[in-house]
Amino acid sequence: MVAATFLFADRPVALHHDALDAIASLLEAKVFQLKTDIHVPDLQGDSMQVPTLESRGWHHHNPSGAIALKAGTRVEVTGVFNYAERGLILELSREDPGGSKQPITARPRSRIRIMLETPGTDPDGQRAEAASLIAKVLEFSQP
Repeated sequence: MVAATFLFADRPVALHHDALDAIASLLEAKVFQLKTDIHVPDLQGDSMQVPTLESRGWHHHNPSGAIALKAGTRVEVTGVFNYAERGLILELSREDPGGSKQPITARPRSRIRIMLETPGTDPDGQRAEAASLIAKVLEFSQP
């Protein structure tokens, strides 16, 4: 048992639930202006992953692909989900025009992954890092 613990000591841990709850309460069901184009993932490539933002920049963002949501668009954060290893998924949907109660599935939408370096033992640090990365995508005031 000690050997197993030693072998996996550096394994990334899940995003702390306090950090996820803080980000979700800050963003979910609210509308923000998008700062950057969000491209459709390359569904024919070896990697069909959603666009990913981390401290070193974007990955899997398919810059030559179609734009799912254009910079300057007002988007609603329709979901904030834990991503098992030190991250979260933001689901963004174009703002419902005129409050017509149009279902989310009928509006252009996309998901992006936010990956953190801060360990799960530091929920305040994770929250701050997540907010800093999200502020590169959405126009919002950090708490």
